[in-house]
Amino acid sequence: MINSIIVNINSKKLPDSIGKKAENLHLLMKHGFKVPLTMVIPWENHERYQANDTQLISELKSTLTTFIGQNKSYAIRSSANIEDSTDFSFAGQFKSVLHVKGVDNIIFSIWSIWATSDSPAVMKYLESAPKHLQTIKMSVIVQEMVEPVTSGVAFSRNPMTGTDEIVIEAVAGDGQKLVQAGITPQRWIYKWGKWISQPVEEQIPLSVIQEVVNGAKKISKALKKPVDLEWVFDGKQVWWVQVRDITALQNINIYSNRISKEMMPGQIEPLIWSINIPLIIPVWINLLNEMVGETHLKPVDLAKRFHHRSYFNMGALGKVFNLAGLPSEGLEMMMGIVPREAGRPVMKMNPGMLRLAPRLLTFFTKKWTFSRRYQKEFPQLVKEIQSIPLESIPKLKEEDLINGIQQVIGILEKIVVYNVHIPLLLNMYGAIFVSQLRKIGIQPDDFDLVEGLTNLDRYNPNKPLKQLRIRFEGLDPMVQNRILSASYAQFMQIEGIEEFQQEIRAFLSQYGHLSNKTNNFSAIPWREQPDMVLQMILSYPAETQKNPQLLSYSQLKHKSSMLKLFYGRTREYRVYKEVVGDAYTYGYGLLRPFFMTLANKFVERGWINELSDIFLLEWSEIQEAVRTPDLQTSFTAIIQKRKADMQACADVVLPTVIFGDQTPPILPINAKILHGTPTSAGYYSGPARLVRGIEDFGEVRQGDVLVIPFSEAGWTPLFAKAGAVVSESGGILSHSSIIAREYRIPAVVSVPDAMKIRDNQTITVDGYKGEIIIHE
Repeated sequence: MINSIIVNINSKKLPDSIGKKAENLHLLMKHGFKVPLTMVIPWENHERYQANDTQLISELKSTLTTFIGQNKSYAIRSSANIEDSTDFSFAGQFKSVLHVKGVDNIIFSIWSIWATSDSPAVMKYLESAPKHLQTIKMSVIVQEMVEPVTSGVAFSRNPMTGTDEIVIEAVAGDGQKLVQAGITPQRWIYKWGKWISQPVEEQIPLSVIQEVVNGAKKISKALKKPVDLEWVFDGKQVWWVQVRDITALQNINIYSNRISKEMMPGQIEPLIWSINIPLIIPVWINLLNEMVGETHLKPVDLAKRFHHRSYFNMGALGKVFNLAGLPSEGLEMMMGIVPREAGRPVMKMNPGMLRLAPRLLTFFTKKWTFSRRYQKEFPQLVKEIQSIPLESIPKLKEEDLINGIQQVIGILEKIVVYNVHIPLLLNMYGAIFVSQLRKIGIQPDDFDLVEGLTNLDRYNPNKPLKQLRIRFEGLDPMVQNRILSASYAQFMQIEGIEEFQQEIRAFLSQYGHLSNKTNNFSAIPWREQPDMVLQMILSYPAETQKNPQLLSYSQLKHKSSMLKLFYGRTREYRVYKEVVGDAYTYGYGLLRPFFMTLANKFVERGWINELSDIFLLEWSEIQEAVRTPDLQTSFTAIIQKRKADMQACADVVLPTVIFGDQTPPILPINAKILHGTPTSAGYYSGPARLVRGIEDFGEVRQGDVLVIPFSEAGWTPLFAKAGAVVSESGGILSHSSIIAREYRIPAVVSVPDAMKIRDNQTITVDGYKGEIIIHE
């Protein structure tokens, strides 16, 4: 510390009155990162300024003279108590002055920054800020200027989506260009060891950008949080001149259908959703709680429907995996869904895992011995689910049907535990076994993993289908012709083929619970479609293509202990998977006859118009209707609305990943799409309002999409009316981007030909992907 007037931020002991910006720079220097010589004038001096202390100027001048270089330039910036907060950044509200030389000019710049603290614009801005941010304490940073060859910003995580990628924007020369109207910076995105986006014509050497990437990763790791950095390259090295938290990431949910589309593909009816989510998701939550401790997650936190399609909240799951020191994509990696590619995070021992070592040791020990639990408990669950008499369901009364459904769900809740654990463990064991195969030069596609596992045949309908087809071909040609033109009922009346008929009955009995959707009991099972099953048998190819000759385990020349261990484990769990999957499919399929019987009774009462309408109701609505029938007269209006909603989005193609909780808009087919840089998250559709200058301000109406060439501070009032912003120029630090984020409206900048959009034309702004969809 020099004195109470000026503090060197490299000092070991700093006062509490230097502001967040200065504190962050101190942290950078403490961790050994290159920061220019930086001083800070604590905010007690701002209080003296406000009190018109006449001694302040002379004291400042005297102190500054001791360390200011006569031929050096300085950057003079605010470091207020309220800047860079979670909700309000105050970006652009306080003055910054660059390239300042001489003590007198520095003092004048400090005065001008203090003067902005109570300017009319800031006072207006404060009106919408929380109470705890409405008292301004202003310290001032005095930082030695680095002669800039290149300047830019870097984000250690994508600030729009929270994804694990580094975003960089840069301009040649001074960093002030990043916020100047009409300037579009160059942009790079780096993920998992490779560039996924970079300029077509790079004006800045990639080696400089790579140095920034490496620095951003190190700083984020050192500070243990995602960071937003400003940097300058002087032709020799990169200097870090500002750092702040990327606080908005705390609230971003990231939804993925990579796992969910395997479990619940296509549109999900309300009844299916209301049964499946409380049935399946708690098992995943318990698994996570076992791994890292109480997560306080609820089923609604992990699963969500967008246009009636299921998505899992990988953002919430990622945070749990991060607690264990694992990559955010850990679950998808364990499920074998995230592709293996260069730079992908790896599951390995790290400090986060060491912290949870006792819990994780218990967790993995329990999973390693999970087969014991399976062998002890699962056969009894199979008996329980198979003991429910299918043929008696149509005779039950409404209350008994409700109780029967609850009984099935109770058994399924236990089966689901195995239906989650077994495939997960199979994928993990299988991945280790495959890695061991590759070590000895064997590709997994060339190896026969299931050699000799004849007990798998029971769960595969293809073999009996082939045998039934062969039996059919052995019949008298005249009988074959009769069968080919017969329905299933007519087929069962044909005399002289009783043994064949009995074999097909047995096939339906064993495989009749199958359908084209395992986790959706609205799908019609085979047992309800005997005509289809008969035709499937008759059209099955008797001569199937022979499988290529695969290597067997006995043919392997090198068998390490690891390979032997995981060969056995993988085969063991391959069988378990079929057994568990079949039991779950059978038990889950029992829900359909219960609900279809209820649907018949609801149609008789006039509550619904047709049997399939039952799937448009929720489980709680059905229970309430049965238990308080006098209060329920009709579901018709609810069903009509839900049916219309599902039909409206039946053909919508949704992305694999959705950012945020807002449902993506339904877009017109073959719409024209403009592309730009997303700088404020969200979706919005509305009429375009082109604003070229102040003369157009009066044309902007509430809810318009503001389409502009650029924006400056004087344009800020327009953002209070806008539903979204589209700009032809700018980057993530441009005025339009900053203000859009503070108003929480979507923004896309650097959109070529944005000003050619027709005024009042309906457009959709995607603030996650950076797309402008024009509705013709």
